[in-house]
Amino acid sequence: MTDKLVLKALKCSNCGADVQFLPGLDVSVCGYCGSNFERASEAREVSVEAPDLLAPFRVNNDTFLKAIRGWLSEGAFTPDDVLTAEIETKGTYLPFYAWSGEYKADWFASSGYDRQEEYIEMQGDKLVKKHRTVTDWRPSNGVINGRYLIYTLASDSVDPELTAFCEEVPASSAVSFKTEQLAGFTLEPFDKDSSEFAGRVEDEIERIAASVARPRIPGDRWKDLNCSTTIVSQDCVRVYLPFWLTTFLYGGQPFRCVVDGCNAARIKGTRPVDPDRINRARRMMLPGKLALIGAGVSLVLLPMLGMQFLAGAHKWIVLGLLGASMVFGIAGSIARSVMLARSKKLRQRLLAEMNSK
Repeated sequence: MTDKLVLKALKCSNCGADVQFLPGLDVSVCGYCGSNFERASEAREVSVEAPDLLAPFRVNNDTFLKAIRGWLSEGAFTPDDVLTAEIETKGTYLPFYAWSGEYKADWFASSGYDRQEEYIEMQGDKLVKKHRTVTDWRPSNGVINGRYLIYTLASDSVDPELTAFCEEVPASSAVSFKTEQLAGFTLEPFDKDSSEFAGRVEDEIERIAASVARPRIPGDRWKDLNCSTTIVSQDCVRVYLPFWLTTFLYGGQPFRCVVDGCNAARIKGTRPVDPDRINRARRMMLPGKLALIGAGVSLVLLPMLGMQFLAGAHKWIVLGLLGASMVFGIAGSIARSVMLARSKKLRQRLLAEMNSK
């Protein structure tokens, strides 16, 4: 285990997130809620245990901004001016426990073998020969041995819906830790002890074993898979993994996003939506829906008022409303597609202009 690290620490007065960093770094924005720190000079000194491994940042600030803006420019109902939102954050190392080792699993399942069966069926006054597929079920079992690598996030500050994304990281990026690799970035403290994840790690190893066992089950189909898993060896180390965490404000509402610090193509978050455009799209489709409802009501109601069912005027009223529904529906779909295409084209043009600067 490496020596202790002497860091500076700030607590966000808005969301309560703890931010740690090497002395000398100018920290002014909370990456979790977007709040401004009043004075970074008020940071307290803390001594923390250094991690065993660290994956260095491969995505710099410019690449991050291009990636997040490109992601924001997508979406059918994303506001046209969303790219003008101020995005300010710092790269952050999140704390993880990396669980690795070997497992052994005995698996048991029912294997299904399909065969064609001939049978006779009465149709009218004739006997007809037919075929059907019948599945014969037989027990099957086997033994698998494998390795696993599982990351568990040891921070309380990341939203639950983003935690799974952060834990789905490539297995080969972590290297030995050096203090200078932290320079210019903030850190999240280890808020959780590794013992809190013991049961979850066991469940994940069973899931891994089951995914390995499935393609090995013989037969045409299977059911009732059960794995009895034994952990042969296990090692747990403390790891810092890099992420760009940001909260930007749009329309007075905060939106949170995460970009993998090793791969800018991995992005998770929530885009703003334009409620006015959603309402316009609904209005464009409304005439077709009303005409379709009218056809359904006419089909049932008019015969109750004396019209002969689907004869004479009743038939033409129903057919006319169905035709109107189709025409209005197609026209509404075209108008909706044109509106959304124009909006996306505008955002793409703005994106190109911003990336060219």
